[in-house]
Amino acid sequence: MKSPILFLVFNRTDETTQSFEIIRKAKPPRLYVAADGPRDFVSGEAEVCNEVRKIASNVDWECEVFTLFRTQNMGCKMAIVTAINWFFESEEEGIIIEDDVIPTEAFFPFCDSLLEKYRNNEQVKAINGFNQFGQEVANNSYFFSRGYYPWGWATWKSRWLHYNAKDLDVSRLDDKEIRAVYHRAAIEGVKFNLNIINKGILDTWDYQMLYMIMVQKGYVVAPYANLTSNIGVNGAHSMNNQNIFFKYGEIAIEHLEHPKKMEDNKEMNEKLWEEYKDAFVSVKVKSILFKLNIYLPLRALYKRVMKYYILNTI
Repeated sequence: MKSPILFLVFNRTDETTQSFEIIRKAKPPRLYVAADGPRDFVSGEAEVCNEVRKIASNVDWECEVFTLFRTQNMGCKMAIVTAINWFFESEEEGIIIEDDVIPTEAFFPFCDSLLEKYRNNEQVKAINGFNQFGQEVANNSYFFSRGYYPWGWATWKSRWLHYNAKDLDVSRLDDKEIRAVYHRAAIEGVKFNLNIINKGILDTWDYQMLYMIMVQKGYVVAPYANLTSNIGVNGAHSMNNQNIFFKYGEIAIEHLEHPKKMEDNKEMNEKLWEEYKDAFVSVKVKSILFKLNIYLPLRALYKRVMKYYILNTI
């Protein structure tokens, strides 16, 4: 393996152990481990965080290890954004994995190969390992997607430099070229989430990455065969203990086939837009509540319930 890895961890020992075992098999030459600090109101979380950090940095192969261990909790958005900034202070490109993401062994050479191939092509903004439509699919190629998933991905410093975590101009998504490519449901969903991010209501970072890709009319490389899964959806923005495991696909990296042209894959885009359509009604309801000044009180109530849930179940 040639590429460095940024491993993002927090407070999940079981998930971190499973994810780290896959990283250990890949043997990256450089491993960056970034960990957010424990929350003051969660009893015993400091001890759990320390255990996670030990697991994530227990390297037993030839590898340079760098750590960014926070003493204070920064929250989902800033912990991840500052960690990626830190990573790219030293690296020009690399792979980013969160503690609940379990890649296949093929994911790493897939990223290695395509980081090199598209290094100087600014149209390609990221490389995805996840494809929800690629479960149990055997395919040695990939396509150019307009979607973005942070469940195991790779990018370059030159692309990340365009990322901005806050104060985004949502009106830029009304651009005619963007509307010609993205389904209305996708645009409205992203706009709504960016609005509540701008107001400090939603503490996340990935919609901003999708925003950057959209306004720059960029592409994301995605494998036809799904190469990652997520075992920790009971994370920062979930109040249940339901884990969803996406099945892997199969890809023979030694026979990797490159698309002849860089263009939209209409079939795969249509499948993606169908996903957004399913959530469109929910987004419209939330938008109406937002305009009526009802959404914010409901969101505040949700956060209080979540805090109560955490305090009484951990």
